[in-house]
Amino acid sequence: MQMNPRGLRQTGAAFAHAARLVAISLVLAAAASAESTSGRAHGRCEIQFFATTTKRDFSGSVAARPFLLTRHQDASGGPDWWSASVEVAVTHLLTGYDERDRDMHWMFDAIDFPSIVAEFPHIASEAYESERLDEAAPLEFRLTIRDVTRPMTAKVSHWVRNGDHASFDAEFDVSTSSFGLKVPTLLGFLRVGDIVTVRAHIELELPAVTQGKLDDSS
Repeated sequence: MQMNPRGLRQTGAAFAHAARLVAISLVLAAAASAESTSGRAHGRCEIQFFATTTKRDFSGSVAARPFLLTRHQDASGGPDWWSASVEVAVTHLLTGYDERDRDMHWMFDAIDFPSIVAEFPHIASEAYESERLDEAAPLEFRLTIRDVTRPMTAKVSHWVRNGDHASFDAEFDVSTSSFGLKVPTLLGFLRVGDIVTVRAHIELELPAVTQGKLDDSS
């Protein structure tokens, strides 16, 4: 049986289309295999925040929701890294004074934006495996308050590791005006300062340790 030229062209086009699909699939598969995850750390975070006013400073505290740190491995031999997302429920921010707390929750628009979120997309593994973090080291992340996201840098210090448990402290300042927040006047006359200092204590349950490194088989 002899196929007409039009049929040959259609068949050739079909094979070419299939070949392109196969090529695209191989590229996507290669990209997916270039990055894998190995090992997760369970984290807890206790937060204190400190604000100033024209008369008397105040502070508050909140516990973040439990979170996961995920370790990423680069199949091409590049350095490993961690990622994490930490959330705080706005209505759990408390200062010990009900009226002030209500004003603060209103400022954050807790009904429409119930959470404050810190995203850590790329944390170098060395920052969590080094025993030399006795001095403050920078940690970059993205902080989202209401519908505004800003890049931030925290100072990490007091790193302590004991087997599969680790802890460290982090501190950073938040400018309320940079997030478009309208800070309420307390008691009708006390003005709150723009800068709020945040201090966090983080506890991690890490994958098993093998020869001083995180066990990749976890």
